[in-house]
Amino acid sequence: MSTSTLVEARKALNGTEPAPTIYEAVRRVIADLGGIGGAPHLRSTRPVPARLSSSGPRDMSLFVATPLAERFWTKVEPPGSDECWRWTGAQNGWGYGRIWVEGHMIAAHRVAYELTLGPIPKGLTLDHLCRNRLCVNPSHLEPVTWGENVLRGAGLTAANARKTHCPAGHAYSPANTYICREGYRHCRACHSARSAARRLGHGR
Repeated sequence: MSTSTLVEARKALNGTEPAPTIYEAVRRVIADLGGIGGAPHLRSTRPVPARLSSSGPRDMSLFVATPLAERFWTKVEPPGSDECWRWTGAQNGWGYGRIWVEGHMIAAHRVAYELTLGPIPKGLTLDHLCRNRLCVNPSHLEPVTWGENVLRGAGLTAANARKTHCPAGHAYSPANTYICREGYRHCRACHSARSAARRLGHGR
């Protein structure tokens, strides 16, 4: 199968057709490929690694199998009004979809991206633009650095990192900010005020 079939899938994802139409187009293209083994950008003759890193970007071409595409798309729910392609298969403790690939559980959204758009750029991870962890719609996934992905999140670390001022209202400017040994940032103005108060207290 020539690479033109993959080009058709990518055009469908970038087109202006309604989401269900794009969804069916991508499923049809992958099926025509005869599974992921027919995709030139993912085919590899290298052996499956004995061990895989538990975190960080992976080269999917090392361990994806020919039946993967057929198994994958049967676990994807057609899109609703939010245009998300909901994963209906296994999930991990954080609510992300997982699928069994050559002896390993792999993130479903990473597999979806590789199946339709190609390898994830080295050193990057995928951010869900829709904030739906079960979504595997490739157009809702953006390759970003790990740090950027954390800052975009809704967790406490991301919330604190987005703050521009300390609780007392001082700006977190380069001149007014220092990083402690534990990696947290602190306000120099507040630190100076606390030190002055302690000195006054000891002088009484």
